[in-house]
Amino acid sequence: MKRIIFLDLDGTLWDRGKIPRSAIRAIRQAQKNGNKVFLNTGRARSEINSSILQLGLNGYCFSAGTDIEAEGRPIFYHPLKDAQEIEQRIKTLGYRYAMEGSQQSFANSQNVLLQHLESKPPVTAMRAEDYRQIMKIAIHSHRHFDDEIRAVLPDDLKLTRFGRFGGEITDARFNKGTAIDTVESYYGDAYLSIACGDSDNDLPMFLKSDVSVAMGNADPVVKQQVDHVTDPVGKEGLYKAFMQLEII
Repeated sequence: MKRIIFLDLDGTLWDRGKIPRSAIRAIRQAQKNGNKVFLNTGRARSEINSSILQLGLNGYCFSAGTDIEAEGRPIFYHPLKDAQEIEQRIKTLGYRYAMEGSQQSFANSQNVLLQHLESKPPVTAMRAEDYRQIMKIAIHSHRHFDDEIRAVLPDDLKLTRFGRFGGEITDARFNKGTAIDTVESYYGDAYLSIACGDSDNDLPMFLKSDVSVAMGNADPVVKQQVDHVTDPVGKEGLYKAFMQLEII
């Protein structure tokens, strides 16, 4: 049976600002063999490097399962509800934040923690239509903010931490696992699913997939919850995983 392969971005396909050549070879050969390859990332579409969008993948799952396209057409799109109201609540707490959208992202402060948004316009430039394409809100702070942020969020939104200083607000109903559900519904039962990732936010897609693979650079806790562990992304880990699973 052919497979749909879901790839996390940072630490899985993307290594220090580039895609390993071996990973590109693996993807090309997998597709040539009749398999489908999807990006499955927490990043919003507007944050994705153009080189990744030009890979010729069969589809993309952006913003943790809320913005999905397959074979060049959108199949699911669910922006953050009441994004402007949530922004006002966050703003009163005094944190640095970014409104991350499918078409454009905005930041309320340019600083070292927001380097990936240095070229983005300020939130003060946002119009009504800009709020309607916001998929998530990123929070950046050197101080603990979990309790304060969660206290102002409605029940249908969640805060997920990343790293020491960051977190993101997303729709609690969706994640990388629901993205797999959406894609599988689109294609039907013709494919098995394989998920490759390296961090905690990949666990939902590991649970949903038929086969799960952790990169060698993954957290030890993540490695304990998958079917296979391959080498790190910078040591041809993705290529070796495709070989091990006889995808190529």
